[in-house]
Amino acid sequence: MTTILNEGFLESAVERWRQHFLEKIEELGTNNKSAIKLLTTKNLAMYWALGCVTAAELSRQIVSDHIGQTIEQTAGWLYEAILQEAGTQVGITKVEDKQSPGRQGLDFIQITDVERRLIDLASTTNTKNGGARRKSINDMIENEQFWNNQYNDNPLGGRSNKIVKVWAMARGKSKNAINNHGILEVRGEAMWTYFGLGEGFVDKLSAELGKQQISPEELNGPKELSEEAIQQYLSLKKFADNVSGTIDYGALIAYHP
Repeated sequence: MTTILNEGFLESAVERWRQHFLEKIEELGTNNKSAIKLLTTKNLAMYWALGCVTAAELSRQIVSDHIGQTIEQTAGWLYEAILQEAGTQVGITKVEDKQSPGRQGLDFIQITDVERRLIDLASTTNTKNGGARRKSINDMIENEQFWNNQYNDNPLGGRSNKIVKVWAMARGKSKNAINNHGILEVRGEAMWTYFGLGEGFVDKLSAELGKQQISPEELNGPKELSEEAIQQYLSLKKFADNVSGTIDYGALIAYHP
């Protein structure tokens, strides 16, 4: 299944993600409690091991790590935004109520001429494992039964679309194969092609992200405010020397184990 998306489609999707990411970072910079919470939830002994001796060094490293984590965490938001923007062009609808019959645990449903695709989307490169895997398998079985029953209860209502259960992974080595649970696994380039966004989509997306780079200047303000909030907290609680900025890690870790 392939289609030609509207001109500017990718640019719009990446612009939306860019704004979402910057709002997340700005929220940290304008909320001292959020910045302090970021400090207190870290494994501080590991930052000591990393050589963050002063309050300035520790705050700089923690905030930098947070930005890196946030950009990874918002990748899933970006992939969903892309599929939402594709929308009617490729027959994809976002599932708003993941507890409703036929939609349990699903992120999207795509309807083609011959298929109803029940999509569980992940931003990672790996399939589910453990309890999450078992739950998804069971959800998929129930969802499939629900849609099959809709046709069985009203066979005159129209031709029944084939139900395809899909585990979709936006990143990783291209894959399109049915696993031993009867679930189609599509990954990387094969995922975007399968959904109708065309071949070479990964390269196009990467190029657009590179085109709309977030400049250091856009991050400097929130970074500085967050670092300052952490440093003030360490000083106020006397975990850091007011002159040298050296951290008393023994006291800090005892207070925030």
